[in-house]
Amino acid sequence: MKTLVFYFKSRGLVTFLALFLTASMLSGQNHGIYKKLYSSIYLSNNGSSDFLKKSRNHKPALKSLSNNFYDDKSARCRSKAYALSRNIYNYTDKKELKQQVVEDHLSACLNDRSPYLRYRLGNHLIQFEKEDFNDMSVTMIKELIAIDQNRKHYVVLAGYMNLDEAIPDISQFTEDDIIKEWDIVQGLARVGNPEALAICTKIMKEYPLDKRFFDKLLPGLSYTNDRQIFDLIIDEILSDDNTELIGQRLKDYQRYFLLKSIMPLIYEYPFSFVDESQLMEDEFYHQLEYAMDWLRKNRESYTLIHMESSMLQKKSPYISDELTTSMK
Repeated sequence: MKTLVFYFKSRGLVTFLALFLTASMLSGQNHGIYKKLYSSIYLSNNGSSDFLKKSRNHKPALKSLSNNFYDDKSARCRSKAYALSRNIYNYTDKKELKQQVVEDHLSACLNDRSPYLRYRLGNHLIQFEKEDFNDMSVTMIKELIAIDQNRKHYVVLAGYMNLDEAIPDISQFTEDDIIKEWDIVQGLARVGNPEALAICTKIMKEYPLDKRFFDKLLPGLSYTNDRQIFDLIIDEILSDDNTELIGQRLKDYQRYFLLKSIMPLIYEYPFSFVDESQLMEDEFYHQLEYAMDWLRKNRESYTLIHMESSMLQKKSPYISDELTTSMK
């Protein structure tokens, strides 16, 4: 009997030790993930995030980020934590983890106490794939459009996601509404909304080239990255029959500011368009005349730079003796 009791006690002890060791190993693994995340976020050690390339680390790392780092007192550390979650998004092939990263970013856009971090994370949302925005993500996008002062980014995101029900209706906008809600108009135009593009077309065809146009409307028209709108801006640049203008010098400066808004976004234009404050008067006119001549020759064939396009390395034409000589 004593032998039998000792056997059962021994079996119980072995079972207990096995469970204890298993729990300790799991705890140790999670603790190891925490230590590596801590090292990457707080110590900025080179290569400290390489462990995220291994698929087995994705789920526990994402859980540890949520439990330990997203609520850190330092906005800089929180930013690093979300950057690591984007690494997980890029490395993992599991849909539920990708969706969790998107949800975490949107939740931070709604709730993080740093306006600047909310703004930065809002900009990162466009990097995620459409299929990784689940129903919860869509609900949060709608809420952000309704309450966030930076809603232009979320309107663009909603257009990118084809979430028509999340985009404000602009069909009944008055002239005053267009100016007041210009962020929404340009955001919708950026994603090809026909009503918004019609408003932008009307602005280019009918609005005077006054201070309001150059200060408020022109940056948004360029932001649309729409070929039809750019063609209208180019037509204005090359036009000579504007009866509202008094004096050629005024027309030249208006042309310059129109050029300044679009030339950096045209892929094939060979030179960097330089700010007028850095130019002598003759250089200013060299740049103006060269850009206008280039547009006349390439009006039908130019293309616009998109996010997925590779950027050309461009420099100022004024280091080129050939260009400077040809413009004299």
